[in-house]
Amino acid sequence: MFRFFQMFSQLIFPLVCHTCHQVLMKGERIVCMKCYIDIPRQTKITSLNVDGQSLPVYSLYRFQKAGKIQQLIHLLKYHNKKEIGIFFGEELRIRFDTFDDVNYIIPVPLHWRKKKHRGYNQSEVIANGFIKNSDIKLLCDCLKRKDDNSSQTGKKRYDRYQKIEHAFEVLHGSLLHSQHVLLIDDVFTTGATLTACIQQLHTIPGIRISILCVAK
Repeated sequence: MFRFFQMFSQLIFPLVCHTCHQVLMKGERIVCMKCYIDIPRQTKITSLNVDGQSLPVYSLYRFQKAGKIQQLIHLLKYHNKKEIGIFFGEELRIRFDTFDDVNYIIPVPLHWRKKKHRGYNQSEVIANGFIKNSDIKLLCDCLKRKDDNSSQTGKKRYDRYQKIEHAFEVLHGSLLHSQHVLLIDDVFTTGATLTACIQQLHTIPGIRISILCVAK
């Protein structure tokens, strides 16, 4: 019965591409095939230097101002389109299926006030898409954002680092001793937020950190 109403609803209100707004064809989801092909893939691996250690940052798409990825991420973050985050997570899993030795996934946290206002953490939604049909565990309470700083968007590189340097703290760190964790975020810009997270995680003995972002 539910399936019948779902099909009937789609006849009246068909699903459309989140970028060009054309009706999606059978087998398409979130974006149409034309838009999906047009989204630029990221071919470069960025290195992030934290505490004297060079860490590779893997990303799926190339971020372009006013481009389709910026449009999709904006819908995910500010318009409650969590299905986009699940889609991103699934796409990341398909592309980066070599992280099978990861013990835990840690989404970059939001301050509790911002999360309450938005209703969710977009990085957590992406992480949930990534772990679908896998045995990797998601940890959302071991890394906490202490400071409710204003948005980092538009700030210069130095200002970003200054504002966020001590914004995070580790909780239940003993759980992560000698574990391999995968840190997931939506967009890599200057690396200030990821650096601040990793500096705190580096206080845990034997921890190994990999980094995955939707776009760079």
